[in-house]
Amino acid sequence: MEGSDDELLVESFEPAVNWNEALPLGSGRLGAMVFGGVKSELVQLNEDTLWSGGPRDWNNPKCLETLPTVRKLVMDGKYAEATSEATKMLGPDPQVYQPLGDLKLEFDESHDTYDKESYHRQLDLDTAMTDVNYTIGDVSYLRQAFTSYPHQVFAMRIAGSASGSVSFSVTMDSQLMVGKEVVGSKYITMKGQCPSDGNAAQVESSSKSSANQGMEFVAVLQVEVFGGTGKLHIDNQTLRVHQADYVVLYVAASSSFDGPFKDPSLSDKEPTSLAFSTLEKIKGLSYDDLLTAHLADYQPLFQRVSLRLGNHRCIEGDEQEWDQGMVMKREGANQGNADFGVQMDNSENVDSGDKDLSSWEHIVPAEIVDSKRVETEIRASGGMDEGASLHKPWKERISTKDRILNYKEDEDPGLVVLLFQFGRYLLIASSRPNTFVANLQGVWNNQLHPAWRACPTLNINLEMNYWPAETCNLAECHLPLFDFLEQLAVTGAATAKVNYGLEGWVCHHNADIWAQSAPVTRDPVWALFPMSGAWICLHLWEHYTFSQDEEFLRKRAYPLFKGCATFFVDWLVEDGKGHLVTNPSTSPEHYFIAPDGQRASVSYGSTMDMAILKNLFNAVISAAKILGEDETELVSKVKASVERLLPPRTGSDGRLLEWVEEFQDPEDTHRHMSHLFGLYPGHSITPQSTPELCDAATKSILKRGTSWVYVGDIFSRNIYAVVLSWLNRKLLLQCPWVPTKRITVIILPFI
Repeated sequence: MEGSDDELLVESFEPAVNWNEALPLGSGRLGAMVFGGVKSELVQLNEDTLWSGGPRDWNNPKCLETLPTVRKLVMDGKYAEATSEATKMLGPDPQVYQPLGDLKLEFDESHDTYDKESYHRQLDLDTAMTDVNYTIGDVSYLRQAFTSYPHQVFAMRIAGSASGSVSFSVTMDSQLMVGKEVVGSKYITMKGQCPSDGNAAQVESSSKSSANQGMEFVAVLQVEVFGGTGKLHIDNQTLRVHQADYVVLYVAASSSFDGPFKDPSLSDKEPTSLAFSTLEKIKGLSYDDLLTAHLADYQPLFQRVSLRLGNHRCIEGDEQEWDQGMVMKREGANQGNADFGVQMDNSENVDSGDKDLSSWEHIVPAEIVDSKRVETEIRASGGMDEGASLHKPWKERISTKDRILNYKEDEDPGLVVLLFQFGRYLLIASSRPNTFVANLQGVWNNQLHPAWRACPTLNINLEMNYWPAETCNLAECHLPLFDFLEQLAVTGAATAKVNYGLEGWVCHHNADIWAQSAPVTRDPVWALFPMSGAWICLHLWEHYTFSQDEEFLRKRAYPLFKGCATFFVDWLVEDGKGHLVTNPSTSPEHYFIAPDGQRASVSYGSTMDMAILKNLFNAVISAAKILGEDETELVSKVKASVERLLPPRTGSDGRLLEWVEEFQDPEDTHRHMSHLFGLYPGHSITPQSTPELCDAATKSILKRGTSWVYVGDIFSRNIYAVVLSWLNRKLLLQCPWVPTKRITVIILPFI
């Protein structure tokens, strides 16, 4: 199936009826959701710096005052009281990711009816473009769209097969709009402002006269009309196209964001000038020029990896049949001074039995494979080929939505390939160099109050977004995460000092574009998780193990390692039994029932905490040795600490314990599998080095069941891959696929 065009198409045969059905485009900074309506087209737009609020002091001096009391309550076994007291250690909510606005097209009366059998829309993962096709009478229409990373614009071309067949009106709108006007003969500027407080839904000011007024932004639409009879008219705040052969729309956007440490309402950045400057840079370039640059940028990233699955009936067979049916190919990539690539085939024994990953041996790619760029044919700039039959090839295919719904009965290997590549596509679309990290919704959001504020959630979601970065040959897409971590280390140094009285740096479970590093509000079960920075540091180490880039290790990774380790060697306390533990400690978002029958979340030495620190400390030790810094006082402390960390324990039923005691678990099918961190994504539990713990982890995941969606579903698939549980991998593949646009969908057991 490698090389099949259909394999990389997300398809539908009707317009989107809601935002979740729209097709996502993204350039890392700009996001677009294309609905594909016929009479009325809607493209919902995002710009990744649009956030409520600004820099502020979120640290809590009462946290340090409360810490000794909480620790004593924990060690006395009064877990419910400790949980209640720990609420005094929390802080404010993070800020909220905001939508840019909507591009709205309204077509003339000729579009009141259309041939529904002719309708087709698709997202082509190989080109990162959407197509919308339909027929009205004898005229076929095509709309193509993409977001350009090289030129930082959204571009759409609207064409008809008959001369003069394209007529529509176009404007922009936003829930945060403070003004809109037509500029010159072909531009619309839309100005807006984000709320100064994430809990507010209104814009408070459009002036820069004082601080804390909310971020300003501007979107500019440019309309280009082609064809001898085509005209463009101004109608109030709308532009009207009349009888064109084809039309090209460009949207550029900018904001007053000037980094996480500067109040955007006092920024020197002028969004209107910046947006027009972006459009000025494409002056003299055609749509095809931009498309060529877009493909030259995108395809070398996307085409590095191909996945081919054999006959899906091999799932019914034995392990050998399955192995021979699956090949993943990773082609060469350039990143810094490192070229790397591997040819992976699961019929080979990739992980030898004597290799113990818990010792953090460096994984060196097996071979270098030259990059191969697939030539992409670009349609002629004149719109459409006369007489082209656009819909005939789609007649015998079904929509991607129906393929998902049918998967349980008709195991579709092409769908697995599509989901795998769709995840890679989403990471490329939402995380490129010099952009903000892929947040909880990537880069896409249409609400003022999105679910969980669309924040980067650091107790699993953000990390999951980036799990495929190295293994799926998208190392460049990893870089925004490292930029963000460096910012968190700055704010996190103040949090470490104010909240805990310690040196180094720390961050917690939720953050925003302002690099909030302190605990958020309401409940310690999620908020009191100071392990996030340590977890993300492991992404730095993974990047090094793939690239072998010692300069990166020395200049970027190791300074962050040192600050993080400095905090944690002093954060650890004695448990009275010869071990070092974290206290207070939680297992993210999961309550337990304490021995006294009360619900609690705060204890000490959770299995996840201990696994994260073991992996972090081993990474620090390995990095220090590589860099010749393994004799420093800090590294000596780390070496001493790692030997005394509380080891993982098993319960009476053979499962890996999640907490320090065998507490009653009121949610033993909970979506988070935090206690399995040592198995995945960590390396401290492996089938080779710790088979008993690996078996205990397998029992734990079997107890959780296989009906999850979202976090637990994806986590479990990776865990099964690590323990090489072929029987259970088959079971998971037969579970129903749940339609989702979340980037985490791509982490399948094949990686």
